[in-house]
Amino acid sequence: MGWGWGSPFSRPSFSTFRSFSMAVWLVAAALFLLLSLGIVFQPTDIPLPFAALRRLPGMGQFRTPYRFVIPATVGLSLAVGAAATYWRARLRPSPAQIGVVLGLFIALAVVDSRSVAPFALQRYPEARIYEEIGAREGDFLVLQVPVGLRSGTQRFGNGDPLQYYQTVYEKRAINAMVARIPRRWFDTYQRSPAFRFLGGEAIGEMEPVERDLNERLQAFNVGFIVVHRTMLPTERLQAIEALLDQQPGLALVREPPTIRLYETSLLAPKGN
Repeated sequence: MGWGWGSPFSRPSFSTFRSFSMAVWLVAAALFLLLSLGIVFQPTDIPLPFAALRRLPGMGQFRTPYRFVIPATVGLSLAVGAAATYWRARLRPSPAQIGVVLGLFIALAVVDSRSVAPFALQRYPEARIYEEIGAREGDFLVLQVPVGLRSGTQRFGNGDPLQYYQTVYEKRAINAMVARIPRRWFDTYQRSPAFRFLGGEAIGEMEPVERDLNERLQAFNVGFIVVHRTMLPTERLQAIEALLDQQPGLALVREPPTIRLYETSLLAPKGN
């Protein structure tokens, strides 16, 4: 009598163990792959398991959920290996057939690697305006529009790439990509109607935006506002420029083709 799962006292066969391990690794790979997708299913607001995982003790500063792809790849590789061993024992392919299959896999990998760019590139056009800002003395903040903040797991607006220009003007800024930051920092941005509007979000009433903008300009001692026109949709850009143009404390001082530069009346160097 053969051994199998028929009796609680029976001994499972090696093939049964192999099939079970293959299923376990497939389930593990699927779970880790799901965790790697982040907080919500893009481009929707449907929450994913990582949203609950990051609330566990010690997980608040987990930087990049896509790193779960690594154990997902390991699990999938082991499952594929178990499947290949299972079918090889039954089909008994010749060395030539195995070589053809491996050759096809290598060819597909080469085609895939050459069909797409290996890295997404971010181009930063030269902006001499920032050199002029950096030459101004004083401790003030440069407010760049669109406003944006990004961490390894969250995003506000889409202006975080503008952090690059801070290496030129070397003043304070609020646009940034910071790998590990507390979630409450994003709450500060979300509670500001002005930041939400300057980040590209549609706001119904403009009165709270104008009031909050004046408060933020004073609280952060903003010296200049730089609007990057190519990073905003036309309708949103027109609404932002209309808001800034009518503010009594702002003066439009430069208007190159892709950038608008406003200087504030609050530009006042502070001592230490």
